[in-house]
Amino acid sequence: MGKITNYTELAEAPADDDLFVMVDVSDTTMSGTGTTKHVKKSNLGGGGNPYGAQTIVPDDYTSVGEAIAASTSGDTIFVRNGTHDEIASRTVTQGRVNIIGESHLAVIKFGNYSWSFSNYKRFNISNLYLNFSGTGSITDGGVTYDGSSITNCYITISGTNTSPINLNKRACRFMGNHLWIGGLLNGPMITVGGQSNQVTDNIFDFYQPKSASTVVQVSGENNSVNNNIFRGDYVRTNSFAVSLSGTNNSIVGNVIEGVCSGIQVNGFYNTVSSNNVNIPASATGIEITKGRNTVTGNMVRGYQGNYGILIGSYDVTVTGNTVYSGDTATGSGIAVELAGDTNNVITGNRSSGWLHGVNIVAAATDIVVTGNNLKSNGTSLTDNGSGTINSGNAT
Repeated sequence: MGKITNYTELAEAPADDDLFVMVDVSDTTMSGTGTTKHVKKSNLGGGGNPYGAQTIVPDDYTSVGEAIAASTSGDTIFVRNGTHDEIASRTVTQGRVNIIGESHLAVIKFGNYSWSFSNYKRFNISNLYLNFSGTGSITDGGVTYDGSSITNCYITISGTNTSPINLNKRACRFMGNHLWIGGLLNGPMITVGGQSNQVTDNIFDFYQPKSASTVVQVSGENNSVNNNIFRGDYVRTNSFAVSLSGTNNSIVGNVIEGVCSGIQVNGFYNTVSSNNVNIPASATGIEITKGRNTVTGNMVRGYQGNYGILIGSYDVTVTGNTVYSGDTATGSGIAVELAGDTNNVITGNRSSGWLHGVNIVAAATDIVVTGNNLKSNGTSLTDNGSGTINSGNAT
């Protein structure tokens, strides 16, 4: 079809996802990079082929995988409402493909089959119901070209899968999706690698009391995990909502409602800001294991928690956070954990209801603790370090 020229461009994701989908608007003769836009459905035609699609499932093919295998770069595949079972794994070698559902009643069941988009190939998946009940997955390649997107989808993850969704390129988007998570996963539920990727405005619902590893695993640089909600009726043990390794990433504005530990940072120069974390018993709100990170403006609430904010490295700035617990018999609001931790700054925070408001272990050095409100704890400041600067704290 060449390229889509009659579309409505938005500066950001639309408020009404039912009226818009993410599609590729690049010239299909381009072989590497491309451009995706939120396109208004009414601008893409109507009748029996509402998106000007080259292929309709199940009219033309019995499975979406078959349609993908037969497509050429720039094609749009329209998936009608109904249940569509994948029947084989697919390695995609053509350039770009848009896969758009009629509604969330268009269900793709992956079972034990997978889609793998290799090298310079990419996908835009929107307005579908993706069901991962086995070992199936969606993976894009690791080449640093503009990446893929999964937007406005319902997603269920209920098998013994290892990372059912993997976005490993640059500028990938996982946006506006609603996930229901059960089963016993053997790896992260979503992995994001590369640069400038976005995991934003998603809802993660936990509906089974099973253990799992990290929910969202991010590596690389300049990625953002923002404004997501993690919630549900069951606690996931031994699990973080977000685990990040890499540099210059941001984790901002997420809500984590008592279903697992909160946020873990294993890289440098990252920002954790304005998150609302409610941790279950024996969990940790925010854990920093590498240096030169900033933790600011977060709210962490816990009951019988291990730590509100745990610092395990050097040159970490923790400022303007509120950490609250309802049990002064256990845990630390803010803790500097390891021997060798040095030059951390803890300032302008409010820590209350913990056994220790701030806890500095032996052999931690030159920790700055200033201007904090450390009232209503078992012990306001426990200082076993050396060279600690302790001034202006309300105790």
